[in-house]
Amino acid sequence: MQMASENDTGLISAKDGLLFIPAAASALALCWEVGSFFPIGSAAFSFFTITEHIAFAAPALPIALLVATGFFVSEFIATPAVRLLVPRREPVPELRTIAEVEGFYAPIFKRLNRISRAADVANFLMAVFWLGIGIYYRSIVLLSVGCIAFAVFIIMLFPFQHYQRRIFGGAVLAALLLALAVGADYTRFRLNHSAGETIEAIEGPVSAVILRAGERGILLYQRETEQFSFKKWDAIKGIGWKRKPILKSDNSP
Repeated sequence: MQMASENDTGLISAKDGLLFIPAAASALALCWEVGSFFPIGSAAFSFFTITEHIAFAAPALPIALLVATGFFVSEFIATPAVRLLVPRREPVPELRTIAEVEGFYAPIFKRLNRISRAADVANFLMAVFWLGIGIYYRSIVLLSVGCIAFAVFIIMLFPFQHYQRRIFGGAVLAALLLALAVGADYTRFRLNHSAGETIEAIEGPVSAVILRAGERGILLYQRETEQFSFKKWDAIKGIGWKRKPILKSDNSP
């Protein structure tokens, strides 16, 4: 097994952050873009090129970068935080490999599992709560949170090894799932509440919500008929929309 440096006992090193953060942020942003097409239909995804989908995912990159940075930072905070759980009478040896880290902290987590029954019950109730709220409000994000909490409840019922890998991998998968859910709920919110734009088409003016605009045309949603449509630029003469203030107030124009 490859030896780690003296101060690096995690799954990733500081140098890995230069690759991990941009890659994770890009994956989260692309998952958001894929999820945003769930309420529209998978067929509409092919109306645009891969390059255009990458451009559409750009608005989600700032938040995705924050989440990816949080994962990276937490990898270095987790091990020192667990060290605080070690009784003072037990000396902390020099840990050089991942196997040594997992072997040293395994007894600590076994002791914690003995007093974690109350946490398991609370986690189960939390999963039921979020699932119920998600079904009531028809929110994919809340349903995803409930599914993640229920998955954590199931996993914690069984003893496990390689906890660092499983926790880190599970957290990444949960983040990708939430990115998909946020994208889907974002589109649903736009379909239900976004103000429509006025499109000057060849056949006449059309009031619709512009969901995507690409090189070949624009993807529209007409709330009156509850129908999606894709119009090529040859059929469009112009587009008009109202100013949207950053903060809503009575004095906003």
